[in-house]
This record gives sequence, structure tokens and C-alpha cells, in this order.
Amino acid sequence: MNTTAKYILILSAAAPLLSSCSTPAGPTNATVGATASSGVKPYPLKTCIVTDNGLGSMGDERRIVNEGREIKFCCEPCIDKFLKNPAKYLSKL
Repeated sequence: MNTTAKYILILSAAAPLLSSCSTPAGPTNATVGATASSGVKPYPLKTCIVTDNGLGSMGDERRIVNEGREIKFCCEPCIDKFLKNPAKYLSKL
């Protein structure tokens, strides 16, 4: 097998892995960027569900959809905290 054929074979095998890089990481029930206009239940609070800080107080607010409900956060690290124990934070709603 020549070098060009090897590269084509490697790229063909890697294509599905590379295409998955454009989607957000996280569990399958969390979708980043979805909005209430897509049939998702809107987030009712003006504060981060994890820290109770004002949304946008740590830069741009972050959003995910968890089991059909929009959830908003003050920063990226709060998403990780939420995803480790969603029930703990969802009780605030």
C-alpha cells in the first residue's frame, strides 16, 4: 500500500471522529444552545441555578437543555457541577 492510500484510509477512518468534535461534550440529555422557541420549557430564574449569582455576572451566561428544560448558568464550570448532580439543583425550580 502506498503512502497516499494509507493517508486516505486513515482519514476515512477518522472522519466520523472529527465530525463529532463540532458537537458539545456532555451527556446525551444535555444540549447546548437550544432555545425555548424549540419547544423547550424556559428557565424561570434570573440567577445561576448552581451559585445563585446573577446571569451574566461571570461573562456571558451559559445555557443547556436538560430533559426538555432550559437551564442557565453564570459560567462554564457551573455546567459541570450541575451535570454531576442535577436533582440537587433542579429542586430550586
